[in-house]
Amino acid sequence: MTAKRVFKSDAFEAIHASASALRRVGAIDKATMREFDESCLSVPTPLEPWQIKRLRESHVKGAKLWVGAAAYQSGACFRDFQT
Repeated sequence: MTAKRVFKSDAFEAIHASASALRRVGAIDKATMREFDESCLSVPTPLEPWQIKRLRESHVKGAKLWVGAAAYQSGACFRDFQT
């Protein structure tokens, strides 16, 4: 899974896009591109293992609730009880 890049601002996003284009045509090298990455991209805050676990569990729980609500709205949960 590829993570979505988060830029420090719209201006940094434009600068990074220009640098990426220069990299594609060979005008700058990998090392210079890495410097642009460091300058333009936001650094995510590190999470503790327990925070990751809580996030994953809440995502799964939310997905189950959403599917349950969809089944309720469509009437799928009442099909067995119809006469």
